[in-house]
Amino acid sequence: MARGRKKKKLEIRKMLAMKIKSIIATITLCTALNCVAQETSTTIIPIDIIYPDTFHFEFGYYGDEEGIVLEQAPLFANYYELGGDQWGLRIFHYQAQDPLTPSDTAMLIEFRGSDGGGPSQFIDTTIFVFNPLVDAVWERIQRQPKIGPNPCSGDLLNTSSFEQEYFIYDGSGSLVQMGKTTSQGEIRLEKVQTGLYYLVLAGHTEKIIRL
Repeated sequence: MARGRKKKKLEIRKMLAMKIKSIIATITLCTALNCVAQETSTTIIPIDIIYPDTFHFEFGYYGDEEGIVLEQAPLFANYYELGGDQWGLRIFHYQAQDPLTPSDTAMLIEFRGSDGGGPSQFIDTTIFVFNPLVDAVWERIQRQPKIGPNPCSGDLLNTSSFEQEYFIYDGSGSLVQMGKTTSQGEIRLEKVQTGLYYLVLAGHTEKIIRL
């Protein structure tokens, strides 16, 4: 009986010793990597996708100690891929299994802000929520608003959707502007800088270029 107690105490001591070693190793690793405070953000992007279209989203390029990972893969995809490599343009692709596929999600995490010699300072999470639609010509025409001019060099973007909510995202998936189109279907772009953006309007995602 005494031997059993001694053996149990010895096992507990070994477990505690392993935990302490693990904590010390973590602290040592953090010190070696010169850990810094990291800022985090999360962006949720709803996507109405007409089957069998393939959705594409450009995340951009990354430097040393930076990158992007597919943290949560979609469950009901016929095809998905995080394309590109460390030095190339990273693009996420998605195609639903069929038009009856339920809403699906994919979560990607970006690590940015590294000086090349240390860890990234910014961790950005992007969550896509896919809603597959039936591939019917009449539905495609009905749900897809007309948008122009594109590229747009002025301060007004004209659409065929009147008083509808819209969202404008940049290439990293961050929300740049949101609001409602006017009674004439206009979107004002005075505060949107030159660049490539994604306009989500009336269940449709359109790539727009601001000149």
